[in-house]
Amino acid sequence: MKPTDKQKQEFWELCGLTYTEDDTTFTEWRTASGELVCCGHTNKCLPIDLNNLFKYAVPKLDKLTLEWDSFAKDMWWARADGEYDAISKDPADGLFWAIYKALGGKV
Repeated sequence: MKPTDKQKQEFWELCGLTYTEDDTTFTEWRTASGELVCCGHTNKCLPIDLNNLFKYAVPKLDKLTLEWDSFAKDMWWARADGEYDAISKDPADGLFWAIYKALGGKV
């Protein structure tokens, strides 16, 4: 299952990033210290990829497990903070959903 734009925005905000959009639809994502992460006219949401997840989301966790299970339909299994699980063929998707649940996001 792919996250909606609303879920992606909520996820990055739960990770401590802030989102702004002006009246020309120019968007920016910034860290709490003001560092520019991403900006542009076309991409409202910071991409969900392993680079962004490990840079901005994983540090918010106490514990993370990410495993490849070749015996169970070639799936990635992610567990965040010891209790929030997600399974996906795409490791970024599985990691996103496990962290999203761990940070309090609603599925």
